[in-house]
Amino acid sequence: MLVIARRRDEVIWIGPADAPIGCITIVNIKRDGVRIGLDFPRSIEIHKHISAEALDSFTKIQSEGKKDAKINTTDKGARG
Repeated sequence: MLVIARRRDEVIWIGPADAPIGCITIVNIKRDGVRIGLDFPRSIEIHKHISAEALDSFTKIQSEGKKDAKINTTDKGARG
């Protein structure tokens, strides 16, 4: 794991220097967390870790036949 320090509004480019595939921007820093912006092509899948409780609830709803169920998370980003 690479660990680096960044300040608000700083950007981390991902991929080759001459043709990066996307970037991560530090949007906001608060005492209890950091908000990041991910700017990648739609073809790149982005997944976030969810709690076991949320996953259990999602699995239960799907097993009840609700195939269009969505996992409820506190993040409000466009891509979950």
